[in-house]
Amino acid sequence: MTTLTDYKSGARTIKADDAATVYEAGLEAGTTYGFGYWGLVMSEGSVKPTDDVREIEHPTVTALRNGRKVQFWEHEDQDDEKVGPRHYLTAAKLIEGIKKCAELRGEAAWALVDDCDGPTADACIQYALFNEEKYG
Repeated sequence: MTTLTDYKSGARTIKADDAATVYEAGLEAGTTYGFGYWGLVMSEGSVKPTDDVREIEHPTVTALRNGRKVQFWEHEDQDDEKVGPRHYLTAAKLIEGIKKCAELRGEAAWALVDDCDGPTADACIQYALFNEEKYG
């Protein structure tokens, strides 16, 4: 059974768990190859954004898998205390970002999910949040 967040890609359906896997690849890649160089993240219920993405990996991945939002703040300078605009990422939005990234790269979405590395995850997240690759 497909839900509103699922996306049929060839013979495979991309689900919320796949989106969480892509997000996790971006988290694990940190500030060098993942989204850590431009964004701060926190899950619902957190009180302060942090750029130490390793510290909050489990709650935000779990939040996406369980249909909750992950909050992103744009933040280009890791030494600066200021944070930029806030955005919300859901599994449904990330699946849309995966679809767009795969389409632009001429790949099947399921193949992109299966071979996802930090830079690819970063691109998918940016397409989900901004509808473009805004950073890097």
